[in-house]
Amino acid sequence: LMIAITHRDRTMVRQLLDNNASLTLVDSRGWAPAMYAVKAVSMEVLKEVLPKLKLSSVEEADSIGLLHHAVALDPLLLQLDGATTHDNVEVVKAILGLCKPTTSTIASLLDVAGKVNASKVGKELVKQFGGKYVEKPLRPPAVRQILGSEKSFDHKKDALEMMTILEKELEKNHM
Repeated sequence: LMIAITHRDRTMVRQLLDNNASLTLVDSRGWAPAMYAVKAVSMEVLKEVLPKLKLSSVEEADSIGLLHHAVALDPLLLQLDGATTHDNVEVVKAILGLCKPTTSTIASLLDVAGKVNASKVGKELVKQFGGKYVEKPLRPPAVRQILGSEKSFDHKKDALEMMTILEKELEKNHM
């Protein structure tokens, strides 16, 4: 199922789900199929996966939450061509359609949106649920080495390090 999702193969995803493929099975990273669907940024695939989730709250999906993954989306880990940025209102709205998030979840999401400059998502959350969106971006990790004579940075590595820092901070705040 995870492979079909990352390949954005809606037909295969539907067939697997119709034949009771597990939505709770996780991989070595602890990611469930729903997380892959969020990170694959395919509304067609999301429309297949999300209705099959039986959540009493969006926070049940994992320790951080599907909404947090949608707000702080890191398509680099999947290395998907054409993956969008973290500021994808459509994905967040689709997940919000599952059930109503708690006030503390909204506050946490607004905090994450501010840290990753997800202004569209932040403004949409304020519009729907109230609260305050404030941009307070994470500082990039210190530059550890300069590559070659062009003095360029390893932007992919820096982006991955920033997402790791954010995920650790979110996990710490949810404990």
